[in-house]
Amino acid sequence: MKFLQTVLLSSIFIPLKQVIVSAQKHDLEARLNSFHAAIDAEWQYRLKTHPEMTAYVGDARYNDRLTNFSAEAIAREEKEDKRELALFTAIDSSGFPPEDVLNKQLMIRTLRQPIEGAPFKEWEMPVNQMNGIRTFHDAVLEEGPLPLDVLEDHVRMWIVQQKSSAPALQ
Repeated sequence: MKFLQTVLLSSIFIPLKQVIVSAQKHDLEARLNSFHAAIDAEWQYRLKTHPEMTAYVGDARYNDRLTNFSAEAIAREEKEDKRELALFTAIDSSGFPPEDVLNKQLMIRTLRQPIEGAPFKEWEMPVNQMNGIRTFHDAVLEEGPLPLDVLEDHVRMWIVQQKSSAPALQ
């Protein structure tokens, strides 16, 4: 009788355990997919709002734009940073591979820094000991100049933008 009970209980619990493990695996995959989609969405947002960055990654989609440094744009970006910080903080990373756990930690840190710095209004200080023409020059020396075709595209798109945005000046 004991043997029969053991066989019966085993036939119930082993498939149940497989179902639980399968559900946990599916949950982990869903969370990982959600996390990777959130990273991609954040990257696309950064490319769109900071189009000069696209030149360095070889993406020409936003060559006709420049970063908007208006107070409204800064406020929108801070609001978006807070939304994304809440999103990334809410993602459960238990069971994630170590590189994805690190990516989550770095993303949270990257989003938290401008939020914490917002009261200091760094955007109102375009030239200081850390930013200005000298740092641009240093970046060009360190990272190398833009490829000529990318630079030409930027100049061409900038000219088109200037002509279309200021018809009263013509």
